[in-house]
Amino acid sequence: MPQVLKDDIKNRILHVAVEMFKNYGYAKTSMKNIATEAKVAVGNLYRYFNSKEDLYNEIIKEFVDTVNNIIKENTHNMVNLEDMEEDVYDIVGKLEDYPNYLGVYPMVSKICYDLSEYINKNRDKAIIFFQSSKEVPSSRLNLIEIIQKVLYGKIKKDMNKTYLEDEDKLYACSLAKGFYETLSYMVINMEESFDMADLMNKVVKLYFL
Repeated sequence: MPQVLKDDIKNRILHVAVEMFKNYGYAKTSMKNIATEAKVAVGNLYRYFNSKEDLYNEIIKEFVDTVNNIIKENTHNMVNLEDMEEDVYDIVGKLEDYPNYLGVYPMVSKICYDLSEYINKNRDKAIIFFQSSKEVPSSRLNLIEIIQKVLYGKIKKDMNKTYLEDEDKLYACSLAKGFYETLSYMVINMEESFDMADLMNKVVKLYFL
């Protein structure tokens, strides 16, 4: 089969998958449904993608890479979504060593602003990522863990503590999950006329200021 035709079929599959994942969700979309809509045989579909999760990961790869780069750029390459080192427990404490570090709120605000700019141009992939994060746990990457570790550092600094007690960690974990779910809900339900950057900044202020 000529390469041009192969690329055309693959792009058609991806286009159909994006629409179906966005409209019906990951769990309710089957490879058979995608094959039918893309007008390809199911067996042929599996020649391009080994599984539904493989197809899903192909769709969100650019989104994940972009989010990762935004976070790395704003944390001096200290934080990598796909490889959170165990010793990066206190992100805030380590970032304070950098002369141009302004604090938790400016850092998280800048990350969310850059993220909102990208999401405005790539809404479908962002919606699929957040909408399916509970159905495909791996799609969450380490976002919640990163948020939690940033909050660890903020709480330690705010409370002037050298270490966190278990109840402090529970508090930080609860806030991290709440922030992630709030961000997720906003992206999924945002109307195009809304100012995403402004809304994200309000959420950041609530959790991090």
